[in-house]
Amino acid sequence: MSALEIQHMHRKGNKIAMITAYDYPSARHVEAAGFEVVLVGDSLGMVVLGYDTTQPVTMEDMLHHCKAVRRGAPSRFIVGDMPFGSYDPVAKAVTEALKIPTIGIGAGPHCSGQVLVYHDLLGLMHHPHHEKHVPSFCKRYAKCGEDIHQALLAFKNEVHTQEFPTEAFAPYKMSADEAAKFSQLMATDEGDRVQQGEQIAKKLKDADEYEVAKLY
Repeated sequence: MSALEIQHMHRKGNKIAMITAYDYPSARHVEAAGFEVVLVGDSLGMVVLGYDTTQPVTMEDMLHHCKAVRRGAPSRFIVGDMPFGSYDPVAKAVTEALKIPTIGIGAGPHCSGQVLVYHDLLGLMHHPHHEKHVPSFCKRYAKCGEDIHQALLAFKNEVHTQEFPTEAFAPYKMSADEAAKFSQLMATDEGDRVQQGEQIAKKLKDADEYEVAKLY
């Protein structure tokens, strides 16, 4: 997707679909979905780097993420935000005055196209800190963050309760010959390993008792 193709869409009155991406994996998804334009937004400061605002994002940060997105979406038109300090023009007046397309985010329907933040659109961020920072203009098309959160909890719980892995998820088996050779190999230093294990267990027990004693 080139600038000329974007201009051609604009001249024909076709709307331009744009979305944010900040890294190689998200860019691969965006590439596959066929968005015309990919924005590497300074919103990466909050949704990727963990800042409270976009202000700490540097030019080096933007370049780093733009390069990763280009590798993930080689055929898309990539736009990178300038760091904090860039101006935000009035969308309708600028769109009418310019001969090139404008892309809006929270600026109303009068721009040539629209962009939303990848993480916001998919509802990826489950943490309450992020929830309060999602702008009111963002429409959520999914609640992936909740699904991710529940999946992580389920995995952790199944590990703790020994429900995972079952035999169905342990497909790799040794042949009888390999198993016999492995058992023979393990037997060669079994005595040393048992002795070392007992020594380590004693050290750990002594350390635990020392820590408990310190608490009281």
